[in-house]
Parts: sequence; C-alpha cells; structure tokens
Amino acid sequence: MSCLTVLKVKPMKEVTLNELFEWIAQYDLKPNDLARICGINDSQMQQYALGIETPRPKTIEKINKGIKGFTDELTSFSVKSKF
Repeated sequence: MSCLTVLKVKPMKEVTLNELFEWIAQYDLKPNDLARICGINDSQMQQYALGIETPRPKTIEKINKGIKGFTDELTSFSVKSKF
C-alpha cells in the first residue's frame, strides 16, 4: 500500500500594496525590507508606502515576482532538530 501526501494549496490572495505593507508590519518588516526582497529602490518603495507615488504595472509585476521567489526559497528550508 502506498502512502500519499496531500498538499493543501491556498488560493492566491490578491491585496493592495498598502494591505501588503500592513501585513508585513506584523512581522516587524518594513517597506525597505520588501524593497530589498523585490529588487526595488528603497526610496521608491517608501514613496509607495507613503502614498506619494503609485507603482506602475511593471513594478507591481516585479513586486509579485520578488515575493514569489522569496516565499519559494523560504519554503524550501526545513529546520533540523540537531545543530
């Protein structure tokens, strides 16, 4: 008898950039942290966070790609019980 693992995949949640900033804040992350993850200039991301500028569609695409890459890499780790 084979053993199968069933993975529950959550549907992608679409949020505004401001909602994303609010969500990352609960983990003590700031817009400049998100900027580094996504390869976007810190000051530009800060302008988005303050509502001074609105990101263009290509920038939104870059943010989404950066988040996906970061989460894919993060979920590839498994902590061992022994150091």
